[in-house]
Amino acid sequence: MDAAIRQQLKQKAKIELALIISVNVFLFSLFSEADLLESIYQFSRVHETWELDEIVPIFFSLTICLAIYSYRRQKDMAILYAEANRLSKVDPLTDLPHRQEFIHQISEQSKKDSGDLPFFAITVSLNNLKTINDQHGFLRGDKLLVNISKVVKNSLNSIEYCTRWSSRDIIVFKRFDSEGSAMEFTEQLQRKLRQVLSGNHARPDLRVSLLILPKECGLIKMLQYISDFLSSPQQKPDQQVKIITPSASSYGAIEAKEKKSV
Repeated sequence: MDAAIRQQLKQKAKIELALIISVNVFLFSLFSEADLLESIYQFSRVHETWELDEIVPIFFSLTICLAIYSYRRQKDMAILYAEANRLSKVDPLTDLPHRQEFIHQISEQSKKDSGDLPFFAITVSLNNLKTINDQHGFLRGDKLLVNISKVVKNSLNSIEYCTRWSSRDIIVFKRFDSEGSAMEFTEQLQRKLRQVLSGNHARPDLRVSLLILPKECGLIKMLQYISDFLSSPQQKPDQQVKIITPSASSYGAIEAKEKKSV
C-alpha cells in the first residue's frame, strides 16, 4: 500500500477514535446528570409485567455478539484486500505478473545482485492472436495464452521473472553466464512451446526472440529496448543490442538466425 494512503488511513482512524471517546464522555456526563440507570430501574419496577429488567442483560450479550461479528467482517475484508492486491499485480488469465509488478520485481532484484552477468530478455509473441480471436473465438485465444504462459512459468526458477507485457507478448528476464547458454535455454523453450502448440487448428504464429543487452544497460533503458523491439520487431532497437531469433513459424522450427546490426 502506498505510504501516503497508509498515513491518510491512520489519520482518519485517529480522528474517528477521538470522536468516539468524545461522544461517550458527553453521554456519560448526560446520563450522570439524569441518573438514567436509576430511572430505568424505577420504571421497570413500576411496570414489572413488561419484563423490562430481563431485557437489559440482552444489551450486554448483544454487544459481545456485535464485537465478534465486527471481528469476523474485519477478517473478511483482509481476505478481500489480499485478493484485490493480488489481482492488481497478476494477470488473472495467465497468472503472470502485470507490467508494473514485473518492473518492480526486477528493479528490486537488480539492487540485490552484483550485476556481473549480462542481461538477457526473451520475448514470446503470439503474433496472430487477434486473428485467432476473430476466426476461432476468444476462448481459443485465451486457451493458447494460458498454455504458453504455463510452459514459460514451468521453465523458470524462483528468482527469474516473466510478465504478460501486452495482450500477445510475454517477456522473460534472466541472467546467463554466456550467450551460448542463453541461446540454449531459448531453443529449449521454443521446443516446449512447439510441442504444446503442435496440431492446434488455430495455426498460432509464435515468435520467440532472445535480446542480449549490454552490461551497462540500466533498467529503464533495457525496458525501452524491449518495448521498441516488440512494437517493431523488424527494426533493430539499438546497435548495442544483439537479437537472436529462432526462425518464426507456426510450430517454431529451431533454426537460429542472428540479425546483424546495420
